[in-house]
Amino acid sequence: MFKLVFVNSLLMLLLMSAIRPLHGQQTFNGSFLMTFTLSEPITDNPPMLWNIESAANGGRMAMELQDDMIKKGVSKRVLFNPKDSTWTMLMSFNNVKQGARIHRADMFREKKGSAKFSVTTAQTKRIIEGYHCVKVITESKNYRAEIWITKELKFDVCRIYKLLNHCSMINDIVRKGDWFNSNLYGMILEVTSTNKSTGQSYSMSISSLKLNEITSSLFTTKDFRISDIPEGQNCGIALDEK
Repeated sequence: MFKLVFVNSLLMLLLMSAIRPLHGQQTFNGSFLMTFTLSEPITDNPPMLWNIESAANGGRMAMELQDDMIKKGVSKRVLFNPKDSTWTMLMSFNNVKQGARIHRADMFREKKGSAKFSVTTAQTKRIIEGYHCVKVITESKNYRAEIWITKELKFDVCRIYKLLNHCSMINDIVRKGDWFNSNLYGMILEVTSTNKSTGQSYSMSISSLKLNEITSSLFTTKDFRISDIPEGQNCGIALDEK
């Protein structure tokens, strides 16, 4: 009898540990895939693979474009280091490895005259990537965005969008909309942003979340020839395929 009760209790504990809690919040460290979909035709719209270090390990972030060139062995990455406020753009093909590093006094510099938002939390709920999400609607003079956000994870997706806005290597997709200038609590997993005057829209979704799992090789700059670029100059780099 004691053995049966013990086994049942153990099974109950395992079951409870497998269920993600509705309350509480975990700081996100790990990797995820960021994908974009546009209402208007566009050819160059690659997903982005993000790897996020924990704050204890430095808090660096690595983004690698998952475009067609990666199938040919060309890697295009951007490393963000909040400790020294630098980002480093890296491109490699075979034995050719080049990079450009920019230093700026404030990595997350805000634009002047940021849009004013109305923020509404809807009653609609969804499960995305196994996380309980609520819909939040932000609206400014020019844009309306429907945002799905979970409070079970803590990671500021808006901040990395602001970083992408300062980098010439990134497609204009991240500049369509202004929802990322709002302050939202939790972690955004999906966004649909619509231009109110043209009706054009794009969606951003985050998938393949892996908590506490990162690819350390994406952070390495070993054997790269890196040029330091003064702030304000073009940070784009080119790599010839041979």
